Amino acid sequence: MTNREGLTGSVFNIQRYSLHDGPGIRTTVFLSGCPLSCRWCSNPESKSISGALMHNAKTCLRCGRCVQSCPHGAITLTADGPELDRLACDLCGLCADNWPRHALKITARTMSVGEVIEEVKNDRPFYRRSGGGMTLSGGEPLLQGEFAAELLRAARKAAINTAVETCGYVPWRNLECAIPYLDYLLYDVKHIDSAKHQLYTGVSTQTILENLKRAALLATHVIVRVPVIPGFNDTAEEIRAIANYTAGLEGIAALHLLPYHRHGQAKYEQLNRTYELEGISPLTAEREEELAAIVRETGLECRIRG
Repeated sequence: MTNREGLTGSVFNIQRYSLHDGPGIRTTVFLSGCPLSCRWCSNPESKSISGALMHNAKTCLRCGRCVQSCPHGAITLTADGPELDRLACDLCGLCADNWPRHALKITARTMSVGEVIEEVKNDRPFYRRSGGGMTLSGGEPLLQGEFAAELLRAARKAAINTAVETCGYVPWRNLECAIPYLDYLLYDVKHIDSAKHQLYTGVSTQTILENLKRAALLATHVIVRVPVIPGFNDTAEEIRAIANYTAGLEGIAALHLLPYHRHGQAKYEQLNRTYELEGISPLTAEREEELAAIVRETGLECRIRG
């Protein structure tokens, strides 16, 4: 193993047989850390690079072993079950190691480039048959810029197709270093209105749109993706504005819609956080097609991704 293969980063999941993270069957490597605070985030455990402690009350036995194993006194046993003091917790993982049935877990783990790529290589037969490969996701994978670029370089060296899903809110250098090793750049554009974008995600659109312009001139197969969130960007006018902006950029021919879903909602309870879109319903299939038709009017290819 070379020194570069020994470079480490923070990973919170490796998902095999992914069908919506680029072409073909893919292995999606989720890297920890994200600079955004999207209200609808389906991976809230990815916010911090160091990870988070999750508690699943449904599998908890209330046996108290976690209390005994915590060296910081961050867990107490109440009548309602364990109570976590997340400020006192340093994510050492001893409670998770001693808690049966995986009721507690630390979301992030440190892995080397070599370790990740060895797992990715296990799915090579699926890549060959489907045109798939490895996708880096998150969180925001390019927040760990050096680690992400080295993962992509190692995958390319192993003749594995590569893709990155990014929100674009990263230093340009991080994106620039990744582009030479990318087959597909899947780039989120959530809104054109910077004030509304900041209200719902915590950051403005300036860096995101500037990076997209530059990346469109350098990368191959850039696909803009829009998570369509009811009450945020699901009007015809908002989708048309994103589509018109995208169509005006050289080098981008496709915009895909990612309909809102509630798949990650249960994670908020496990993290003791409030899910801000409680009660919001996903779009109907008919409405999704109406918005896709608006995108196609600009000449862009448009698909609805599950």
